Amino acid sequence: FHWTLFTLLGIAMFFAGYNLLVAGLVIPSLTGAGMLDASSRVLFVSLPLGAAAIGSFVSGFLGDRFGRRSLIKFNIFIYRVGSLMCGLASDAEYLIVFRVITGFGLGMQIVAGYSYLNDLTSSVLRGRFQSGMALVVNSGLPAGAVFAALVLPQLPPEDGWRWLFLVSIIPIFVIFLNQ
Repeated sequence: FHWTLFTLLGIAMFFAGYNLLVAGLVIPSLTGAGMLDASSRVLFVSLPLGAAAIGSFVSGFLGDRFGRRSLIKFNIFIYRVGSLMCGLASDAEYLIVFRVITGFGLGMQIVAGYSYLNDLTSSVLRGRFQSGMALVVNSGLPAGAVFAALVLPQLPPEDGWRWLFLVSIIPIFVIFLNQ
């Protein structure tokens, strides 16, 4: 049971790390494609991080109120839909709005994911599972960089960035198919 939970939660958490990094990696492509200028770049980076901080703060309250498992499913849905919409965004304003939604869900996911894992693992194994999950989340960062380095040069600059966001929706299928 522990390994199934760890794997499913790990997939969602891995892509949370991936998604946090990808936003920074697409800025040159978005600027080159004319989607972002100097002022919108600032908003593209800062507003989602603020939303993630708010999501992290409210996650504990919502998890206690509605249950962490329900909150995790909600978070996965929110930040995957946000990622999908980022990949489909037609202009900077929509892209920033969808990044804010994604950031809010990511902020909630990180807190809820660790809390849920903590709830369901014994005190004897808790440290190992928590450190393993931290490794999984942090592995999403270099994986995002490698994926971007492989994908972006192969695609037209005006579209390559879209695929980096769209890849983030994969976990929604894995998580919801394994109820």
